[in-house]
Amino acid sequence: MTSTSTPELEMRSQYIILPTAMAEEIESVVQRRSVTFGDVCWLAWELAKESLLEKLPASISIDVDDEEPETFTRPKYRQCLPPWFVEAPASAVSDLPRKLDENGMVAKVELTVRLPVSRWVEIRDVAVYRDGSLSRVYEEAYLIARPYVIGWREAVISP
Repeated sequence: MTSTSTPELEMRSQYIILPTAMAEEIESVVQRRSVTFGDVCWLAWELAKESLLEKLPASISIDVDDEEPETFTRPKYRQCLPPWFVEAPASAVSDLPRKLDENGMVAKVELTVRLPVSRWVEIRDVAVYRDGSLSRVYEEAYLIARPYVIGWREAVISP
């Protein structure tokens, strides 16, 4: 996985809801690597995208307004790692701690994440295809990419 220089990308902010423990871990990467929260989210999406897409069925049929069902094929996107990313070995990671709220539910936090518009389109397409939410798709992507993100956070990278 290598990155190449990319032209200036159009960015967009979007709200997502993540478990508090996940948001705190991402923030630790932000602090260690001097990148933005959105940068870490972009990296995790790119690292996990192929794996997530492979889990989707090849096609689905959707009934639209009592007409003949429409068939949609699984989205296909190529990996486009952020230009600042330097590959590092994956790190062994333990499970994220389960922080609970006062009702015994997993504590979550709403965040504004700034990503390239094209990445939001990809995440949205997967969410629509799975009949799910942007937040859930991103949460799953982060869990898949987590060993690599943490490995990158911990790696000694010379300029």
